[in-house]
Amino acid sequence: MWQDDKKQTCQSFSATNPSIVKYDEKLAEFSEIEAQMELAARYVDIGCIRLNLEPLMSKITAHAVEWKWHLAQGVIAASKKEMKTYLWSMWGLQADVDQVVEDDDLETLKQVLQAIVKIRHSNTDREVHAFFIQENYRTMKAHKIKVIKNKNCIQPFLIILLK
Repeated sequence: MWQDDKKQTCQSFSATNPSIVKYDEKLAEFSEIEAQMELAARYVDIGCIRLNLEPLMSKITAHAVEWKWHLAQGVIAASKKEMKTYLWSMWGLQADVDQVVEDDDLETLKQVLQAIVKIRHSNTDREVHAFFIQENYRTMKAHKIKVIKNKNCIQPFLIILLK
């Protein structure tokens, strides 16, 4: 917890493409450390000496929060990658559907109909993608990691995905 380079360690962990369960386990470890620090005694009396543990406990809590933040970056990156892959495939199918079909253009009509079939068959995939992303953000929320909502965030894409 103290000696490792948090960013590098979390990037190495993320490079293994862990499941959200693995991320959840790691986040739970650091959430547990935070919880223990909240419950621990702030002072310890040793004979006639009183030790103030508050500075140490606040540093431990700060390190746990940093670890969680770096792990969350991996979850967000995985979610964005999943979302972008899915959206690009859907936009490609939309481009196929939006083609203008001339009266005697059977090849274009065939492409449009194939795209419609792919879209109809991808409903389950769309739900799985949406669930994956929602589960990632639910996991972060469960570990009290706040995701800032801005134009670069995935949230606007969730609305598109769930349509």
